[in-house]
Amino acid sequence: MRVIVVQIAGGLFFAAATTYLLMALRRIVSFRPTLAGVGGIRPVSVLIPCFGAPPRLAECLDSLARQTYPAPVQLVFGLHGPDDAARPVIEALIAGLASKAPAMTATLVIDERRIGINPKVCNLANMMAAVLHPVLVLVDSDVIVPPGFLEAITGTLDRPGAGAATCLYTGAPDPNLASRLGAMYINDWFVPSALVDIGFHGLGVTYGA
Repeated sequence: MRVIVVQIAGGLFFAAATTYLLMALRRIVSFRPTLAGVGGIRPVSVLIPCFGAPPRLAECLDSLARQTYPAPVQLVFGLHGPDDAARPVIEALIAGLASKAPAMTATLVIDERRIGINPKVCNLANMMAAVLHPVLVLVDSDVIVPPGFLEAITGTLDRPGAGAATCLYTGAPDPNLASRLGAMYINDWFVPSALVDIGFHGLGVTYGA
């Protein structure tokens, strides 16, 4: 009897896993990434909480400084301490904005206050005092965005009932095992599961990066 129960449970688990796999494959095959239609262009403040200096930090931050956006853009960087390894990278980018993007402004906020248990959220809260514009764009410091990112992400805000916009993201690994595993987690688990969820419920969350 116990063997039969185990076999039935195993069969149900296999059926459920196979059903999910088929749904994920269907969603991936039918998914077509598209840029959102551009709505009203409005000034934006881009909040980038930083910690440490991973190998591609300068490249990630530079992708934000190269945005093609016709309205004022403010970059707000946040650190919890003055000795953070990201500080010289951020300061070098801010110093080069005059030649790269003269219409863009940038601010570095260094604030050690912790108002909660999540360090990144605390960092964002500390950065809010420096914000100049009413539309906020939150971007992790390990993300590379394309030149039209700001138009695409803010262009949806003119849709009736829209209060926030988000997008999927993929992992681009460095040549080491840990980074490859991290990218596999994003590309092979997160993206398919997000597409399956959207297929059932529509989009009801914003994604972390």
